[in-house]
Amino acid sequence: MALLLWASLGALGLALWKLIPALLRPFRSPVRSLPGPPSPSWLWGQSKKIFAAENSVLHQEWIEKYGNVLTYTGFLNINRLYTHDMRALNHVLTHSADFQKPEETRTFLTRLLGAGVLVTEGDQHRQQRRVMVRLLSLHVRVALKRLNCGVG
Repeated sequence: MALLLWASLGALGLALWKLIPALLRPFRSPVRSLPGPPSPSWLWGQSKKIFAAENSVLHQEWIEKYGNVLTYTGFLNINRLYTHDMRALNHVLTHSADFQKPEETRTFLTRLLGAGVLVTEGDQHRQQRRVMVRLLSLHVRVALKRLNCGVG
């Protein structure tokens, strides 16, 4: 009986050790200080509004109201950073090793799209990109030669 009690307490302690940081993370995030729309729901955040709106219309309204860099809440009220600043986007895209996708996102995209160049990170991404660039440049050269032959 005592062993079962200790095992239960250990399992509860482990669950709390994992759960408490996840619950506190949104309150410690520096993204919270950025302007953005208030969250209409603790469960859905802005997700329902985003899915219901036409493409980029809602985001454009937010940019006009809150500026080029803002925050909004997603599912489970998790803070999301949204930027329309071209220098920030360039920095993120050119420093992909520093801005990797979250594990959950990678798992979902891998199941949806496969482990291709859009999903992989780091050395594997660089290797796939190099192979893809070589193949695309070869196809572009062949297509241009065909176009040039037909023009003359």
